[in-house]
Amino acid sequence: MSKIFANYIDYWKSIFNYQGKATRAYFWSVFLGNFIIGICIGVIAGVFSTEFGFGHKAILVGSSLNTLLFVLPQLSLTARRIRDMSINNNLLIAFIILICICCYVIQLVMPFVSLKNLNFITSIFYIVFYVVLGILPSKVFE
Repeated sequence: MSKIFANYIDYWKSIFNYQGKATRAYFWSVFLGNFIIGICIGVIAGVFSTEFGFGHKAILVGSSLNTLLFVLPQLSLTARRIRDMSINNNLLIAFIILICICCYVIQLVMPFVSLKNLNFITSIFYIVFYVVLGILPSKVFE
């Protein structure tokens, strides 16, 4: 348990470190910490939403706070995890472009897909990307 806590502290200290590496254990311990904090923020936003009469504004603020809080450290963690897996930068860029093209084609082919549904589809791609990123072993592409 202390290793998970130490990894999480290191995660926040390494916000601007894009050069190091991140193992699977490090990645998943940070994921667990972010998940727990995200649930706490969601519960607090839910309480403010229902008990104090803020409505959906509290949920929106909680969601935005959660996103803004984790965007920079998550980018550096992703870069370090990709470096640990020895993924070529061109392959990563191609994958991201492929996701964008898929979302664009989905919207063209199915014009009835609302922005809300497109955000859901993009979120599924995001989740799959991070699960694969966390599952693959170190130096898998060497």
